[in-house]
Amino acid sequence: MTAIVAGAVLAAALAPIGWLRPTVEQRLAAAIGAPVHIGSLRRLDHFSLSPRIALRGLVIAQPDWAGKGDLARIDSLVVRLPLWPLLSGRVAPREIAVDGAALALVRDASGRENWRREKKPDRAAPPIALSAITIRNARISYADAKRDRRFDATATFDPAGFRLAGTGTVLGQPVTLSATGAAIAAGAKPGRWPFVAVIDGKALAMRAEGAMDRPFAVDHFTARVTARGDDLKLLDAIIEAGLPGTQPVTLVADVRHDAPDWTVRKLSGTMGRSAFTGAVTVAKRDGRSIITGALDAARLDFDDLSNAQGRAIARAKLRTSGPRLIPDTAIDLKRMHKTDGEIRFTARRLLWRTPTPFTAMRGTLRLDHGLLTVDPLELALPRGTLRGRATVDQRNGAAVPLLTLDLTLSGAALASFSGDSDLSGRFDARAKLAGRGVTVREALGRATGTVGLAARDGVLPARLAAFIGFDVGHGLLAKKDKTAGLRCLAMRLAVRDGVGRIDPLIVDTTRSQARATGTINLASERLNARLTGAPKGKTLLRYDAPLPVGGTIKAPELTLPSKAERPRQLLKMLGRAISGKNHAPRAEDADCNALIARALAG
Repeated sequence: MTAIVAGAVLAAALAPIGWLRPTVEQRLAAAIGAPVHIGSLRRLDHFSLSPRIALRGLVIAQPDWAGKGDLARIDSLVVRLPLWPLLSGRVAPREIAVDGAALALVRDASGRENWRREKKPDRAAPPIALSAITIRNARISYADAKRDRRFDATATFDPAGFRLAGTGTVLGQPVTLSATGAAIAAGAKPGRWPFVAVIDGKALAMRAEGAMDRPFAVDHFTARVTARGDDLKLLDAIIEAGLPGTQPVTLVADVRHDAPDWTVRKLSGTMGRSAFTGAVTVAKRDGRSIITGALDAARLDFDDLSNAQGRAIARAKLRTSGPRLIPDTAIDLKRMHKTDGEIRFTARRLLWRTPTPFTAMRGTLRLDHGLLTVDPLELALPRGTLRGRATVDQRNGAAVPLLTLDLTLSGAALASFSGDSDLSGRFDARAKLAGRGVTVREALGRATGTVGLAARDGVLPARLAAFIGFDVGHGLLAKKDKTAGLRCLAMRLAVRDGVGRIDPLIVDTTRSQARATGTINLASERLNARLTGAPKGKTLLRYDAPLPVGGTIKAPELTLPSKAERPRQLLKMLGRAISGKNHAPRAEDADCNALIARALAG
């Protein structure tokens, strides 16, 4: 057997190869999916186990889908090709010399590439160990419809090293590009190849400085990467990680690439007012991206996760619908249907442009074949914590995701949510909701479940306590510094198809009690309720008719009697007070423990 192999290698070392030209043309054409023509093919030495092979007039046509013209035209290509790897089917050239070349690389909107017919493998081939490279008179154009990138550049590789320079656009933004690589000494053993690659423009810039495992081994390198962009989408057009549009961003990281996997360490950056650090790995397996890592934000402004266009859309919605409590955050996972992973995140300080009680956040995000789970999810307040779990289920290609929330707020301060420092008490809440929609607002606008709120053991102004009991006289005459006790507030909302039935809402103070019934539409956040009240003691002027409550959750509106009706109502109240016929039932202390237990029941 050894003698047979040795004889085959000896024959290959001695044989001319011009007769292989049709075979090489056919193989290249099959690999690329377009016609290939070689003017001539010959070996430049008479006996060698690593023969030098010269190709003249190599022309590779564009595949039909890529347009007219040629993918590649090379006047002269000389390759030193060891025979041993060829016996195992592997092409591993040691030397390459190109003189006169034009490449027109194209990727269409679906991701199809004209230089590669087959899908990228999950594992890259070992890097080629080139020991000598010469490139003269080479031009490269690149048009990428999928990422909206276009580049035109010239390339040279000579004893001074590698140089590439050109111009282009990324998402319509003009950039220049350049790259340099170390020279290769004649006869030197292949090894790590230092390089610098730069994209620079007014809207974005990126610089990678490091070393490839071998010259041009773009699938195997280590680099320090710095980047900035007016929008993270501009940087994502380069790195292709599926990142959203944001406020201006800066990034610095140590990167290792062993195709198809990426390892990112010592990541730090800013995004608008936000600042973060972290580490991430991205692995490709069976056609899926698996992302794992941790992100720690010293400060985080959720508004930074929208770019100028997103903010404009949000402002337009605000003008149309008014202030909303439920966020319009997108939860559609269609763009991530091939992404899995786990990210631990911490935001040590939350920045808000409107008042909110939440100060910090942490949790773990997991994505598995279209099921996004955030568990645990924890948001801190000055007092108390919101804890729970959230899922977005869009498995099996569902057109609209299912959002499920199970959240519990415990030990919070009522004043943190009311915005009134004169109102105190412990505040707790529970929400269990599930609905379908492409945003949080849309999903909750169609949700079914329960919402419960409870406050107890607090203090409120005596004037407010009187009005809660519809005691107009004490409400008008009570001193500003006089207080009353808040025994409890309890509300249970039974939600079906986005409409919550108040079942009921009770506010019980040491001086009064109020009850509300009606509905809250979570899609529009509109209130449609009726409020009644009763005092627990003697009254001066008591209003005894229900009051309609409208408006929105953020801006409720209590409908008082009209200006024309008010004098008549006042006369009625005065008449009852003077005649002593103000005998409407007084309120009794509510069973606060039972009300709160029911409101917060799962």
